[in-house]
Amino acid sequence: MRRTPLLVLIGGAAPDAPPAWVHLDTDRDTVLAQGGFGMPPPAGVPAVLLIIPASDVLMRAVTLEASTLSQARMALPWVMAAGSAQPAEDQVCVLDGPRTRLPQALALVVHRDRLSAWQQAVTPIAPPGRIVVDANLLDAPGGVGVLMLGERVVVAGGGHGGFAIEPALAPRVLAQWLDALDPRPATIALHASVPTQIVGSLPAAIQQIAWDLADPMVEMARRAAEGRGADLGGNTDAPARLRNAPRRRWGMVLGLAALAGALHLGTLAHEAWRDAQMASALRAEAETRFRAAFPEVQRIVNLEAQVRGRLQQSRQGGLPALLIATEPLTAALAAHPDAQLDRLTQAGPTAPIEVVVSAASAGALEPMLADLRRRGAAFEPGDIRQEAGRAVLQLELHAEAR
Repeated sequence: MRRTPLLVLIGGAAPDAPPAWVHLDTDRDTVLAQGGFGMPPPAGVPAVLLIIPASDVLMRAVTLEASTLSQARMALPWVMAAGSAQPAEDQVCVLDGPRTRLPQALALVVHRDRLSAWQQAVTPIAPPGRIVVDANLLDAPGGVGVLMLGERVVVAGGGHGGFAIEPALAPRVLAQWLDALDPRPATIALHASVPTQIVGSLPAAIQQIAWDLADPMVEMARRAAEGRGADLGGNTDAPARLRNAPRRRWGMVLGLAALAGALHLGTLAHEAWRDAQMASALRAEAETRFRAAFPEVQRIVNLEAQVRGRLQQSRQGGLPALLIATEPLTAALAAHPDAQLDRLTQAGPTAPIEVVVSAASAGALEPMLADLRRRGAAFEPGDIRQEAGRAVLQLELHAEAR
């Protein structure tokens, strides 16, 4: 990488949150200045690099039976889409080359719209030359390390992947993530910034060692400047897509109520790691739909509260029965956290709403369906099937006014 003065932006909890930053003189490998989240960065720096939170990115060790890295990269979007509710063309998928030794590979996946939101958020400062992920930058002693970055916990797992999550969820998610690793690491490196409740929740069989980083933010910035981390910004060309005709504004809002109601399910369901990733994807999808439907909204502070307010305004202004029909689904999902919303779509204004929900077992879906009936929803359920170890149900929710 060409050595030049560089501004490294560290994204906050969302694209519209103020970033932290580190201004580097890469010729001398020195820090010229740095600012915490919310402090304005210096103007006029020609080169900008963006670090986004791993809470918006799925990092997963995968097996790709390919003869070359180029073949593996071509196959990756379709491999990752096979276990996701999102189609391949809506995902940006990259391989971390230094951590990939085929057939074993480290994949990073982000929703295309979410990545675009991050790019647009920092473009007023300068278009980012590279976009990397916080959990993909540092190599911890022993292979797995944990630190605090602003208000999020970052888990850097090297070839195992990693994630970022809010501190309240970290003890449960981290413990289950460690248990799922094969082989499970013998040690875990903990930075001094890690809260005591996380330290105390770790499995006793894993030895805790100190992770000696003077300033994690500066270390991440330096590693990113050296070219570490897979570049998500260099793979933004989507495969050819078939797009429906433009929808009316109320069609763009379709499902916001159900999405907002489902946002908290990732913190409640028993598969903590999978659900934390799904919660992140659902929140990103809901924010994208909300901004598209209400471009006059400058900032999302509390998505669920803002959605409820808009829905109330819409009812007073004559909301289509279609959107109202999603309310019993929202309530039923909130009352039965073992059932998870995977997809909600509609082909046109008069078409039924296609809903896909899943749970660990068929027995967990049946109470949710019974509750949906009690709430007066008009729907036709399909057969429950097994996919990737989960019970999956598709149903047609009819847009009938109640």
